[in-house]
Amino acid sequence: MTTVKKPENNLKRNSLCVLSSGIFVLLLVAASIAFVGSNGIGNDVGSASSSSSLRSERRASAGVEEDLNPDVGLKFEFYVENLEGGTSGTIVIQTHPEWAPLGVEHFHKLMEESYYSGSRFFRVVPDFMVQFGIAAIPGGEKVKPIQDDAVLQTNARGTVTFATSGANTRTTQLFINTRKTGNAFLDKQGFAPIGEVISGMEYVDQIFKGYGEKPNQGKITKKGNAYLDKDFPNLSYIKETKIYDEGLEEDEES
Repeated sequence: MTTVKKPENNLKRNSLCVLSSGIFVLLLVAASIAFVGSNGIGNDVGSASSSSSLRSERRASAGVEEDLNPDVGLKFEFYVENLEGGTSGTIVIQTHPEWAPLGVEHFHKLMEESYYSGSRFFRVVPDFMVQFGIAAIPGGEKVKPIQDDAVLQTNARGTVTFATSGANTRTTQLFINTRKTGNAFLDKQGFAPIGEVISGMEYVDQIFKGYGEKPNQGKITKKGNAYLDKDFPNLSYIKETKIYDEGLEEDEES
């Protein structure tokens, strides 16, 4: 799995062996999700998505009647609850197909199904990033990984990027860069931003940080929110997502 190195820390992700009384006990720690402050940014390839019937319901709830155009930048509202202090807020993300056409097309398909509704921000590293995107309800169809995009835009503060566990492994997990000076060191590691937060960055900064990187990715993938709600009840989460508008008007003079 790809390991992302933060300037201050080496980011380690997977598990270790514990030697006890001459017996090696291998503790397999679930692959961590894409990247992070003191760990790597790993993505569990093939995170479960919803069933076809649930997908239809989610499309309806998101107001999607037709497939979203992958060649046009769109805006999406993420209504987030359980922020620090018990508040809530709306984060607006704008996609940029000119930055990462494959990633944007994939993200639009996930948004058509309201894939991220109910998703928890399970990994939060202050002054680095917040990560989300494992299915709230496990057991659905696997999401096939997509090919990589070339990195054409730096990982500036507020940019939204797919997590990865190696070449051509992007599925559903995303992170929002929160470092004030950006995370440009991720550019050379192949992390291609697909969009940016254009409104509500103050709410991104209020996403609950108390659990850090404690939630176990393997357990989230297997049990979904049932595991997180029981063991990490204070996590901030995406209550629902909506299409903000039909697209971005292009400047005719450009």
